[in-house]
Amino acid sequence: MQYRLALLVIVGVYGLTLVRLSYVEAGAGQIEYYQDTASSAQTCNGSSTCTSGAGWYDMPSDLVQISNTDFTNGEDYLIMAWGSTNTSNINGRSGLRIEHGTTGFTESQSVIETDRTNSGHKYPYFWFTVWTAVAGEDITLQAYYDGTNNGEYEDLTLVAINAEDLQTNNDLKYDIQTTGGSLTTSMVNKASITWTPENAGDTWWVMGYGQMDTISTVDKDFFNAQLDIDAGSTTVGTSHIEGENTADTPIQGYGWATTFTAASHTAAIQMSDTVATNGQEWDAAGIFALRLNVFEDFDASATTGQTQQTYTASTWITDEESIALDPTSTGDFSIAG
Repeated sequence: MQYRLALLVIVGVYGLTLVRLSYVEAGAGQIEYYQDTASSAQTCNGSSTCTSGAGWYDMPSDLVQISNTDFTNGEDYLIMAWGSTNTSNINGRSGLRIEHGTTGFTESQSVIETDRTNSGHKYPYFWFTVWTAVAGEDITLQAYYDGTNNGEYEDLTLVAINAEDLQTNNDLKYDIQTTGGSLTTSMVNKASITWTPENAGDTWWVMGYGQMDTISTVDKDFFNAQLDIDAGSTTVGTSHIEGENTADTPIQGYGWATTFTAASHTAAIQMSDTVATNGQEWDAAGIFALRLNVFEDFDASATTGQTQQTYTASTWITDEESIALDPTSTGDFSIAG
């Protein structure tokens, strides 16, 4: 059965990318993949679900998990997860993470105080890793519940793609850094890749994340991060996160899709802080580049720069970016944003 993945990747207020690809490698058979989603919004409330106080829980009513029996022990898999989270209270904390076996990936743990009174305000989540499968270990998307306020979790998707051939054929490049530490007021690379595409004009999907370590809750002390391509040639997805709780470790995703020449290129997740001392810190960063031409179907549309819009309360703005889906054959689709 053919499988396709439609990706709507928000890269910040100044642009977005919409990518469609099919997990059937042209001329080389089907790529091994697995996916799971939650069919409805999930809630941790402390009474009927998530009843053991503050901590991490499997999704209460719809487990989001890829079974250990699906993986080939010792082989590498590109693991990706998307979702959104919030709480029912302005001071509530919620989050998402990925667990392998019974151990959470520390660098996947996004916990944030919402600072909103309306649970309709959602904090987005994206995270990835390249994981070597271990016998008996499932991959599970989990929710953080603060023990008091209802946690809300929506739009949950978990994907695993066998990365063995992708790495061997130089179709996947990635870097993950977890050393963490202090930040300066200048943007500095925290995770970066350098590669030379074999073919000029091929399209690559570049995606990454940054994990903030909240040190300061001072007003307007921002953790800043962005995706940089070719040392400033293209900078997209710049985000600014203000600290609300010193226990928070919010994660933000950044994405882009573009063609490259057959020369050396770089892509990096960059970070900075708005104050020179005693400001925010970082815990982890990751970035990958995936060649889309390896797949049977793909399309991409991306726009840089700021677009001013007139917004109406509680009304969606349509057609910020779009592509026309024209699959070559019937198959499964996953849409992530």
